[in-house]
Amino acid sequence: MTKPESRDALFADLIELVVEMLVSERVISNEQVAETRQQLKGQFVPDAALSELGWDSMQFASLLVHAEDRYGIVLGGLSMFDLFTIDDVVNEIWARVSQTK
Repeated sequence: MTKPESRDALFADLIELVVEMLVSERVISNEQVAETRQQLKGQFVPDAALSELGWDSMQFASLLVHAEDRYGIVLGGLSMFDLFTIDDVVNEIWARVSQTK
């Protein structure tokens, strides 16, 4: 369990979390990690709409589960219908991470 020290650190770590999630679920291969990381850095901007990522509800749920495991938090009850941007996701995760320090 790794807890980021700041909200900005969490935002940066979220990209790594997504890459790890995609590898573990075999969406991408190890050879595609660097390219995927670069693509995500372009897509993961605070005001980017989650709908623009092209994810379905299962991928979003998987992200929340991976975040729970990584940061030792509980995100139950969150839905992609409650969160509209990358910043919304970061804010929800950060609110829980900062409570557990």
